[in-house]
Amino acid sequence: MDEKKILGYRKFNSKTGKPFCILQTVSPFTDRELEHGACGSKIEEVWLPENLHSLVNPQIVGKTAHFSYTIQGNKAYIQDVAFK
Repeated sequence: MDEKKILGYRKFNSKTGKPFCILQTVSPFTDRELEHGACGSKIEEVWLPENLHSLVNPQIVGKTAHFSYTIQGNKAYIQDVAFK
């Protein structure tokens, strides 16, 4: 399970009307990243699958997101997210 603190989010529709939701997150660098010159915290954008968009609201900002993934082929996909 992967954990990241939620700083904010964006919900919007593409030109074709497809809905998108991007979480703005912060998390510590891994030990490997620190050994190779990283310092501070890692900022990332996490694109949520459409079936999880309804979980995103202003109350999640400041909470920690716990992501569960599934592997398909050589790629990891977010399967579920819980906010605590």
